[in-house]
Amino acid sequence: MRRIASWLVLRPPARTKRDFIIFFIMVVIGVLIFLVMMLMAPSFPTTTTQISHGDRKMVIRLPPTTAPFQEEILVAGTGEVQERRIIRGPADAGNPAVSISSYNRRQLTVGEWAQMEAQREAWCADFPVFEPIPEGAPYYDVALRCGRVIDYDTEQFLVPLDALPDAFVMLIEALPSPQEAP
Repeated sequence: MRRIASWLVLRPPARTKRDFIIFFIMVVIGVLIFLVMMLMAPSFPTTTTQISHGDRKMVIRLPPTTAPFQEEILVAGTGEVQERRIIRGPADAGNPAVSISSYNRRQLTVGEWAQMEAQREAWCADFPVFEPIPEGAPYYDVALRCGRVIDYDTEQFLVPLDALPDAFVMLIEALPSPQEAP
């Protein structure tokens, strides 16, 4: 019995210089792995992750330009009078150059909302297929919510510049870019 009791007594192990060096190397490796993962992470959310929040119906990320930030159009709401929001602003809200004045907002008219909804529902019912976009060519990144808000049924389309339907072009033209001079 005495022998068993001696095994139960917890004694701190003797720390050697070798143990300290191994621990230090493990910490350095852990920090390096963390930094590599942070550098590889996207700088801003994808269109499909953005569309899955709240009552958002559509996100159209515009092709990059020489402007300070890439822009996107976000359409949200239920179609009711005060629930037809369109917002145009930077895709990278974490950018220090972005402020609340970096966004333009307004309500869509009933006609604009109906035109957008008809095109969105058509794409959700029958997914369009586009030619692959060549490396480095500009394109629209379009994400749609297909289905109910609670379903998280989202679809993403990479659309060539000349293939965006008029209903979606109307959304881009509905608001001026916040980067344009007033």
